[in-house]
Amino acid sequence: MSNQNSAENYEPGQGTSSFLEEILGTDVPLLQSPGKREFQPWHRPRKQYVRSDQWLKELSELLASLKVPDTEFRYLSLPGNDFLDIRYIHDNLCVPQGMSLRFLGFNRMAGTNHPQAAHVNTNLSALRRLSHIAQTSHILGDDLRAIGRPNSLPRRTVQSIGAFHAINIDLCDGFAREGAGAPNPNLFDAMKVLIECQSRTINDSLLFVTTRIDSDQVSEVVQLTLHAMLGENMNQCQPFADAVRNYWPSPSEMNAIDSLQHEDRFILGFTKWIISVAVQHRLSVAVKSVFTYRVKGSALVDDLMSIAIRLSPHRAVDRDVYYLANLGDARSEGNLECQLAAKIPARIYHRRSVDDKLQDDTQLHEKCVRESEGLLQSVGYDIAEYRAWLDE
Repeated sequence: MSNQNSAENYEPGQGTSSFLEEILGTDVPLLQSPGKREFQPWHRPRKQYVRSDQWLKELSELLASLKVPDTEFRYLSLPGNDFLDIRYIHDNLCVPQGMSLRFLGFNRMAGTNHPQAAHVNTNLSALRRLSHIAQTSHILGDDLRAIGRPNSLPRRTVQSIGAFHAINIDLCDGFAREGAGAPNPNLFDAMKVLIECQSRTINDSLLFVTTRIDSDQVSEVVQLTLHAMLGENMNQCQPFADAVRNYWPSPSEMNAIDSLQHEDRFILGFTKWIISVAVQHRLSVAVKSVFTYRVKGSALVDDLMSIAIRLSPHRAVDRDVYYLANLGDARSEGNLECQLAAKIPARIYHRRSVDDKLQDDTQLHEKCVRESEGLLQSVGYDIAEYRAWLDE
């Protein structure tokens, strides 16, 4: 999980993580950071549940359905300093499938003089020595937002790879903390570029987004924009409006969108925005799952979501506007967008509360604890105190 999307940390164009390997080679042993390594919020078993029951489940189904089988799994993510998501996918997806894992990661510690940079780079060296890691894998020391800047190195790098099998935007804070009007690109800019890249393949692909959804993590500009967009959709797409009213009945005197809780309205609006961008690039969208859990102890409702979205090529041939060619379909982006939007209220309404799931299933909780211990131990954590930390 990355905390790179803090506005004050945005400095595009930083270097990559290759300097240590250039000096010492790729056989650098995995070193321990000085002092005790503290456990982090994303080390809790609920994050492992997301890895296994959302990410791995959807990725396994994706690979089984590829129209054109591939020997290389292409993956873009925001790995933390321990590269836990990449290690997990390598061990549990690519090794069993016999595929090499080519990753492009964004980690702002890489290639800097920050005290954590040595830890990041030695972990990266150890990661590169795993059996199924492609040597073309790369870590950029840039903020993901830099993809939204024309001609930037991150954008050129992404575009040179083409389409990814999966994009995992795994954030600690809010995707929507910044709206339009800022001098630098925001995460919405980066997302538009990434979705356009995903339209360059005949295969389906996956988009994972983990983000805070509480009102403090969504800018006022974004809240107002999504609210207005949903209002337009309610007026223009009757199936979508019917679905919203079915799952969130509102008092007759209230507008249906106004009556939604903030978290429902944001997830609905954010997903609908992704659909609108994807349809422009001839991609269909299916929300596969929505998981939520509580980050702030004082929160009354779940304040973080992890959503899995499947993107599928929609290869319609436009009708000839001069009618010389007989074949072709009328441009129906609006109709397609309406059809896709009508399906998302059910998925969002029936989202899964991970905290409740693990509390109700003690065996599942224990399974996630054991898997977390193994994953953390593989990157050098002393897990002797892990369970005591969970109980704090």
